[in-house]
Amino acid sequence: MADISQLENALRNADAAGDVQAAQMLAAEIRRQRSVVAPSKPIDPTEGMSTSQKFLAGAGKAFVDLGRGAGQLARGALPESMANSLGLPTTADIEESRRLDAPLMRTGAGTIGNVAGSVAAALPTVFVPGANTIGGAALLGAAQGALQPVGEKDSRLQNIGTGALFGAAVPTAVKAAQIGKAALIDPITEAGRGRIVAKALRRAASNPEQAAQNLATRTAATPGFEATAGQLADDAGLASLERAARAIQPSEFGAVDTGQQAALVNALRNVAGTPEQRAAAVAARESATAPLYEAATKATFNPTPEFEALMQRPSMQAASRAASDLAAERGGTFGATLPNGQPGYTGQSLHDLKMGLDTAIMDPQQGFMGAKKAAADATRNEFLSQLEAQIPEYGQARQTFAEMSKPISQQDIGQELYNRFVPALADATTIPFKSRADALAQALRNGDQLAKSVTGMKNAKLENIMTPEQMASLQGVVSDSAMRAAAQNAGRNVGSDTVQKMAMSNLINEAGLPSWIGSIARVPSGYAKAAGNFLYGQSDEAMRNILADTLRDPKKTAEALRNAGVPPSKIAEVLRMGAQGSAFALPGIIQGQQ
Repeated sequence: MADISQLENALRNADAAGDVQAAQMLAAEIRRQRSVVAPSKPIDPTEGMSTSQKFLAGAGKAFVDLGRGAGQLARGALPESMANSLGLPTTADIEESRRLDAPLMRTGAGTIGNVAGSVAAALPTVFVPGANTIGGAALLGAAQGALQPVGEKDSRLQNIGTGALFGAAVPTAVKAAQIGKAALIDPITEAGRGRIVAKALRRAASNPEQAAQNLATRTAATPGFEATAGQLADDAGLASLERAARAIQPSEFGAVDTGQQAALVNALRNVAGTPEQRAAAVAARESATAPLYEAATKATFNPTPEFEALMQRPSMQAASRAASDLAAERGGTFGATLPNGQPGYTGQSLHDLKMGLDTAIMDPQQGFMGAKKAAADATRNEFLSQLEAQIPEYGQARQTFAEMSKPISQQDIGQELYNRFVPALADATTIPFKSRADALAQALRNGDQLAKSVTGMKNAKLENIMTPEQMASLQGVVSDSAMRAAAQNAGRNVGSDTVQKMAMSNLINEAGLPSWIGSIARVPSGYAKAAGNFLYGQSDEAMRNILADTLRDPKKTAEALRNAGVPPSKIAEVLRMGAQGSAFALPGIIQGQQ
């Protein structure tokens, strides 16, 4: 077809030739072509925008699309008149927005911005509780899909399914990695076995943090008593786990139990001493006091008016009768006359009088009780004061005897406590025995009564006889014995599979399966049992040894409890959250490309 310039040239030629009809036809064609508007070039709204502007526009579109999707959901739930009045978007509005956004989304910067905006919009959902679980992530992903705007050819149900699938993908992959590690790596590596044991300890503990603190700071009170973790942690769950480990591998704890019992017995023996030590102490006392008593008995005492008045008191009258009987038993006499016929008392006579006074005051038949006994005790003190004033050797002998009797009394009390703790048939043997810690504790609770019974002294007090170190040692034996007993009885029993099949128990736990699944492995001749024994038999035996070794060492157990409770590294957690946020953003990213 000729263009306008050619037609104009032909029109001039026709006019020059006088061809009116041809000239009219050419003029009409020229007018027709001039009336037709040449199509204009489509307008590109992104023309003139910088890369950063396109990126930000794409990111903003991601947030706007969520608002449009939410508006669509609201339109479906509200009456049409109300939705129209609120200006909620329709399907046609979504199609129109996509047409208008198409130029932006054809640019690389716009697309990248839209992806970044979708991730940013979805990222806060990773902080929602449960977002790191498969079920929680699927629900949050489904919610993200539901919020995407729907065009004429879209399906909201499909968006929800896509969101749920992508949302659950990350935690599913993480869980699969955990299960694979628990099934194929941990049971066969030394570090992995240590992790399995640490997790078993932490799961068993009633309060892992408090138990770890107790294990790190507490110690047994008795020298040589090496406490186990189940005893020292003061945690019923760990105590129960240790009992299960003991039941399966008693030999691993035999030396510990023997050592503990020996430490308790030795602590009591150190207080009680040996028969040879006691005999030596008695001989030393006799050697030190005999010269003093001999000098005192040969001395003479000149009665003063105060002494004569003292002798008239009822307690002294009773003492005189007792002293006469005592002297008569020795074939002698008691009286206020010296061998030379002069008035006075020998030291021996006054010693007999003192012994008689002690007997009279303690004799219930004499009736010295309550206030009368207090008055008689005061009389005794006055008597001794006057006696020792004239015969100082007697006071020295009494003081020396009392001081050197204290170690003997300590040994006697220690022996009595030893007898109450150690059964007679187990004494002086190495055969394991069941100690009687309750009897020891009861004796110490009534310590003053014990001291009176052992020493024969009516005013004896346990804390006045024993040294502070001895009291601490005795209390330590009671404390450590109580700790042993508590560990033997505290808490519920842990299933034997927790110890016997540690690899399978760990695998079940990592998979998030209920614990009863493990019972399948106990079916006699069952395939699961055979497979478990084949795969993990040697590993379980090694881990039982690791568990026993760890429980025997409280510091190791404390470290294991802490290590098992350490959360993933911050870098790993950031990577997981980033991957989860990206998965949640995928429905928005897909929608943004439409």
